[in-house]
Amino acid sequence: MRSGSRFYRNDTGALMRTIASKLSVLVMVCGMALGCSSEPTPGNNIDDTNTNATNQAIVEGQVKDVGADYTELGFGGKGTLAKTAEVVISKITADGKLEAIAEATVDAAGKYSAEVPVGAELLIVQAVTASGEVLASSFLEAAADTKGEIVTAAPLTIESSVEAAVAIALAAKGNLEALVAAQLHAFVNGDLAAELVAQIQAGLSAEAAISAMAEATLAAEKAQLQAFANAGIDITAEAMAEITYHAAAALNAALDAGASAAEAAAEFQAELQAALEAKLGISAELYAQAQAAASMVFQATLSVALEASANVDALLFATVHAAAEVEAQATAQAVLTLVELSGAAQATIDMFVGICTKFTADVAAAADVEAIVKAKADFLAKLNGTAQVEGALAALISTKAEAQAALLATVEAVLVASATLDLDLKAALEAYVVAAAKGAGSAEATAAMEAVIKAFAKFDAAVDALAPALDAAVATASEAEVVTQVLATAEASLQKP
Repeated sequence: MRSGSRFYRNDTGALMRTIASKLSVLVMVCGMALGCSSEPTPGNNIDDTNTNATNQAIVEGQVKDVGADYTELGFGGKGTLAKTAEVVISKITADGKLEAIAEATVDAAGKYSAEVPVGAELLIVQAVTASGEVLASSFLEAAADTKGEIVTAAPLTIESSVEAAVAIALAAKGNLEALVAAQLHAFVNGDLAAELVAQIQAGLSAEAAISAMAEATLAAEKAQLQAFANAGIDITAEAMAEITYHAAAALNAALDAGASAAEAAAEFQAELQAALEAKLGISAELYAQAQAAASMVFQATLSVALEASANVDALLFATVHAAAEVEAQATAQAVLTLVELSGAAQATIDMFVGICTKFTADVAAAADVEAIVKAKADFLAKLNGTAQVEGALAALISTKAEAQAALLATVEAVLVASATLDLDLKAALEAYVVAAAKGAGSAEATAAMEAVIKAFAKFDAAVDALAPALDAAVATASEAEVVTQVLATAEASLQKP
């Protein structure tokens, strides 16, 4: 599907004018952008000179009134539906020019349906006023490849509007063909988006905020791909973009159907990991490790980018919290996958489901960094147990005393390896922060990023090396392997940035 066309929609509002000026993208007022003298028919393709009007796919979605009113900034919220005159769908072509491709009316419930060219890619869906001012936006990777097929766009909300703005900024930072939105969808959740826009309304530069978020997202994506490469799995950004598209389509449909943001986000992560495993053999454990590295790089990059901005502590915590939620989901998914593949009894699987569910819920409910740290500590305590109380991991190995003693010894050895990981990450992140201040895309920053990734890989290898000793203590080789893999995945998660 990646034919090279990309997205953008003009915005006469202050934010989009600022972004468009910065990105050197063609910006025109609504009438000029349509490129015609007569009014287009709502729901129909605008430019019939570039596409066969009968070869159309369908984009459906809805405008929502959720959260504070940020419509004057172009970020949606309360009042969006009442002010919306129509929905406009646009894209950026391969040569970077603006191309509005469809308009649609919005019914009383906020729903719309528009015909767009089959195969249209990287679309921006925007709710606009009668005068063309953008009220809210959403980002849609691609329309359907088949005539008449329906693709659902994410509901137009504060969160989707921030995603759209960041996607626009990302598109201008490099080859449009390689734009990847996996980390964008992962990190920009409702709380982070709301805090970001609240800070913009309070005086934070919209250009600086969106640019910082784009820079951090781009760095996180680079870290994830590098982590895969270091594990011997090469995947191009283009290939990752294609895989992400399918997972994002399911995410949008779930949100449109009314699923909670947390449920939809967890399903997005699960679908993305499953697709990566099916196509490239990327295990849930490796995915979680790569996501841990991506999370640290995301937080560090955004922190550096906003360093000169005042009063952004709440925004920085929202960033840490969003990253922690993504990481907790990936960790829980990896742990459950490992347990299920081990052939454990259903009662054991159910026990791990309960532990992992509480872990992700505790991280999601955390109101500060201390609560995130406690959520991880509680998670590890339930897995590891103590000399007096068996943890969940004990159910994965032989019940013989020798095996249980060896398990406790293994846990202690993992704690030692984890302390080394902390030191390695601290040094790597300090170097990355210094380099990122000079440019997150620099060779120096890339080298420091690789040091972060290698620290996780070094820790993983150290824990894997403990399996033979556990195996020798009566547990089978497969039991020892699953225990050490679960330990490595759980301990590596939620490292302090």
